[in-house]
Amino acid sequence: MNKKKELAKNTVIIFLGKVCTQLISFFLLPLYTGYLTTKQYGTVDLIQTYVRLLVPLITIELEMGVFRFLIDTRGKEKDTKQVMSNNFTILFGSLFAFSVLYLIITQFIHVDYRFLILMDIFICTITGNLLQVTRGLGKTLDYSIACIITGIMTVVLNIILIIFCGMRVPGMIISIALANGLGALYLFIKLKLYKYFNKKLIDFSLIKTMIKYSAPLVPNSLSWWIVSVSDRSIISLVLGTAANGVYAISNKFPSLLSSVFGIFNMSWCESATVHINSEERDEFFSDICNTVAKLFSSLGVGLIACMPFLFPILINSQYNEAFIYIPILALGVTFNVGVSLYSSLYIAKKMTKQVAATSIMGAVLNIVINVLLIKYIGLYAAAFSTMISYLVMMVYRHFDLKKYFNIKYEKGLFVKSILIFTFAIVLYYQRNIYLDILNKLNGTREELNKVLNEMIESVSEILTSHNIKFKIKGRVKSVYSIYTKLTTGRKWSDIYDILAMRAIVENVSDCYLAAGLIHSKYRPIPKRFKDYIAMPKANMYQSLHTSVFGDKGHIFEIQLRTKEMDEIAENGIASHWSYKEHTSNNIKNLFDQKLELYKNLIDTYAETESNEHFVETMKDELLSDLIYVFTPKGDVMEMPTGATPIDFAYRVHTNVGEKMVGAIVNENIVPLDYKLQDGDIVKIITNKSSTPSQEWINIVKSTTTKNKIKAFFAKSEKEVYIERGKDTLEKELRKRKLAFNTIFSQENLKTILTTLKLDTLEDIYLNVGNNKITPNSVINIIDKVYEEKEPPKKVFVENKDKETDIIVSGIDKVKVNLANCCNPIYGDEIIGYITKGNGISIHRVNCHNLETIENRIVDVKWNNNTNKKYLCELLIHSNTLDDHIVDIIQRVTKPDVTIDGIKTMSKTNVIVYNLSLYVRSVEQLNILIFNLYENSLNRNYTFDVSANANQTNHVNLYNTLNIDSLANEKIAAGESKSVKLVLTKAMTENNTGVTTNKAEIAKSSNELSIPDKDTADNTSSAELIVSIRTGVEVSIGIIIAIIAMTATGIIVYTKKRKEAKHE
Repeated sequence: MNKKKELAKNTVIIFLGKVCTQLISFFLLPLYTGYLTTKQYGTVDLIQTYVRLLVPLITIELEMGVFRFLIDTRGKEKDTKQVMSNNFTILFGSLFAFSVLYLIITQFIHVDYRFLILMDIFICTITGNLLQVTRGLGKTLDYSIACIITGIMTVVLNIILIIFCGMRVPGMIISIALANGLGALYLFIKLKLYKYFNKKLIDFSLIKTMIKYSAPLVPNSLSWWIVSVSDRSIISLVLGTAANGVYAISNKFPSLLSSVFGIFNMSWCESATVHINSEERDEFFSDICNTVAKLFSSLGVGLIACMPFLFPILINSQYNEAFIYIPILALGVTFNVGVSLYSSLYIAKKMTKQVAATSIMGAVLNIVINVLLIKYIGLYAAAFSTMISYLVMMVYRHFDLKKYFNIKYEKGLFVKSILIFTFAIVLYYQRNIYLDILNKLNGTREELNKVLNEMIESVSEILTSHNIKFKIKGRVKSVYSIYTKLTTGRKWSDIYDILAMRAIVENVSDCYLAAGLIHSKYRPIPKRFKDYIAMPKANMYQSLHTSVFGDKGHIFEIQLRTKEMDEIAENGIASHWSYKEHTSNNIKNLFDQKLELYKNLIDTYAETESNEHFVETMKDELLSDLIYVFTPKGDVMEMPTGATPIDFAYRVHTNVGEKMVGAIVNENIVPLDYKLQDGDIVKIITNKSSTPSQEWINIVKSTTTKNKIKAFFAKSEKEVYIERGKDTLEKELRKRKLAFNTIFSQENLKTILTTLKLDTLEDIYLNVGNNKITPNSVINIIDKVYEEKEPPKKVFVENKDKETDIIVSGIDKVKVNLANCCNPIYGDEIIGYITKGNGISIHRVNCHNLETIENRIVDVKWNNNTNKKYLCELLIHSNTLDDHIVDIIQRVTKPDVTIDGIKTMSKTNVIVYNLSLYVRSVEQLNILIFNLYENSLNRNYTFDVSANANQTNHVNLYNTLNIDSLANEKIAAGESKSVKLVLTKAMTENNTGVTTNKAEIAKSSNELSIPDKDTADNTSSAELIVSIRTGVEVSIGIIIAIIAMTATGIIVYTKKRKEAKHE
């Protein structure tokens, strides 16, 4: 018989049996998803996954060895019996050993459905072996009949046990096991397999040979299990069994392709083995590989194309998430077809070690991708890992087999297939949106048109009964139009005009009358009534819009307008005037308002920074969406969407905006960044002495408003800064007891201006006023040898020690003073500055007065033997208005700490305490601040403690913990209460990693004074993995691409090296 015909015949026979089983399994999905929760289905799927893992381990892949050896013994009855006898010996010996081991282990480790799982493993192992024996004997028809029996009995048993008996998970396990057992029983009886066993034919040398062939297939099966289903174990561990249930459903559809190819592959493996030594094998193999590649690429694309239609019909809505992973898995299964195709060639050559090696490689890659990505992208990681593993294995085997076979593919076949797949996947996700729209439309277009016509008739009857003359028309919104709105960020719940109608009446009063009549019969949707007649849009569009609920729950948008309004809406104001010599005063007034707006915009041109800025202003004012708000007198103001009270104030008048201090909207005080809504009544509060704030520029919406605020500061800031800078310089000169005319003489002024690269004295004032330079840096240019005129800092000396507390490098018995500008304390990093006639001035190393001084610096350090105290100030911000002076004094009063004074300053919702005290060191100051903070937590208020403006903050400020304490709470026997800990962590790019949140029961008691004997559970902690994800989708795509390309590159390079060595 012709090789292809023989292959086709065997494929058809096996197909009849296998397709029955697979289709039955496929069409059982509505039963499973309807009666089992995602968690229950995930549990069963996980059990079957582990069964598929254990079976090849128990039998050492014996069934594949038996299949291969029985092909060689066809026509030799004695040899066949010998292979079968040794097969049954190994099979039942392995099952007995496993059963004993399993029962012992499960005595100590709890396993749900313990005996059901053992039964499932036992029966599936025997069934798998007998099926391969049947194939090896060439009884393909009996193989198919056994598969059909298994499929039919699976349906019958599932219906009985799941639906009628309500057994759910156990019922599904029992159904699968018993159905397989009945198929195996048929084979055992039909083929009289009991006749093939003869204990005299047991040959341990043959057993050793069979095991030597089969054993390498064990790591292959294990690796294959890892590639195919290990991701489900990781999913269950990381994401839960419910997520595994979703992923299992997404696998069901692509597995159809695997099942179809599996049917063919059984025949292909047999044909490849039979014709492995044929002279025409390369031509035969090439022909089959090309045909399979084309066929299954087409089937994969076809599966993707059908899914949007089949999935909603077959799968319960609780599994909808599974839909999005199907295309990735379908592409992976297509790669798997190539892997399995090449696997049969390895088996035919008895090269089982190569099969194992490539499978292990794919398994490792699969696990690595899953472990790295599954917690970041969830089920996508599992889908991508499967696809990439199959791709890498296929590429490796393709190049490896070139050493043994000359298989030729059609030019460009792989590239074309990948391009078609990519196009299909893109369309798949886009089509998903369309299907979602169709599902939510609640009917076909014909049905919706019928509903719309019924509504039009109803509205027509209402208007006719009240003698209103009208024309009415309606439309159903197109799917594309809905899609466009959804893809621009609109939510489905925001689309109310799917069914819409428009009534054109004689006059404005009829518009309002019609709206009232319609609302009297049909319930209007709140906040969906829009009056564009009283408040026209920017393009002078006028109409009444309302949305109502129809009789059958459909939502209708209804527009009501006059003929004149309809003409303007359809053709524009210019077209309306070209046909109408006379127009209504209402329209003329609107046009006058718009011309006034254009005039105002042109007037702002002089205030803008550039022509481009002016264009942006025009676009903002004329093209943005608008809202309509009212002044207290009822005047309508047109504002851009998102406008604030500041925008409103400037729209009223620039002077109103510049003097505003607050706003009242709808009789409620609102913040200045409040976003105005349609219909708001706005009142602006002003103060003659008030001026705008720089922050307003970031708050306001209107570009015109921004320009006006910037123009104000451009005119006023310079004068303010100049005055401030002049005043600051004069104060510093008085502080140093220096004469202004001396420092800023004509000659000195030239030196200062040259050094600072400025032009005039006003420039100096301006830069000092806006803090670009400090007054000291200006004065020190002239007064380089600066003599501090202020008395040294007062130091409280408890033990009357006269010795200095500063050691100057290389100088003995020199006068030193602590600088008042930075107030160093023992423990600060310090530096010395040599003054003129007043010794050395001691500063902190980061003191701002040293910024411009390069010379006369000397190294100094603290004298560790000093016993002095130093004056410092703390600012304590309390978040309550209660008086905490007593608490503060109690916490800081120590034998070696002296309080100099405490002042309080009240602000909105807080009290600020200014505490002056003498301490010995920075370390002591830190302890005091910690004590203040700890005390505040114990008393249920919070302190924010910091050093004053003249000092560096000596401590690390503590984050506030919001703790729902269980202090003084009674907990009854059997009762449980929880405490919530909020762990706060400041985020930077460098502090990712694991952060631990820890809680501890510090003290507990009861009325009987019984001590807590078990304190081991009084502490609990939780770890939080902190990561920063930027562009996560792009990052994931790059990671996956790099892994795939790297692995493929290594494979190709390795194979090239090996080929080069052979040559």
